[in-house]
Amino acid sequence: RIAPAVGYFVADNLAIGLNAGYSIGKYTEGTDRKETTFRVGPYVQYYKMLSEQFGFLGTFGAGYQSGETPYFDPNVGPYTLSTKGFYAGITPGIVFFPVPKLGISASIGGLTYDRVSLENDASSFERTVSDFGANFGLDQLTFGGTFYFGR
Repeated sequence: RIAPAVGYFVADNLAIGLNAGYSIGKYTEGTDRKETTFRVGPYVQYYKMLSEQFGFLGTFGAGYQSGETPYFDPNVGPYTLSTKGFYAGITPGIVFFPVPKLGISASIGGLTYDRVSLENDASSFERTVSDFGANFGLDQLTFGGTFYFGR
């Protein structure tokens, strides 16, 4: 997964920005398949600095997402399940600034909400799914680096 972001400090300890993300996942449930997802949207980050270089942060982000997962069904043949919709999430984390404009962050999960439409290109299958998750733990560990304009 890669999710570049650019942010700007609009006030002390408050940054706004834009991020984009692309992920590829490989699954082996019965047959191998590769899922791709693209996300783009704005975010707001609030910082509680404990020192000049280290602090806590909370990020709220929302935006548009789309994805595709190819499948194979012996009765139908190959088909693609497409998803399109919106996401929102709140992620707590820590941040370290080795230099003033570069922040390195880490998180172990967050609260997420997704609302997507599912479409199957092999049939007239279509439905909307909403999902709320509270996912925390070492299996959710993510690291990030962000360049900050205006800090």
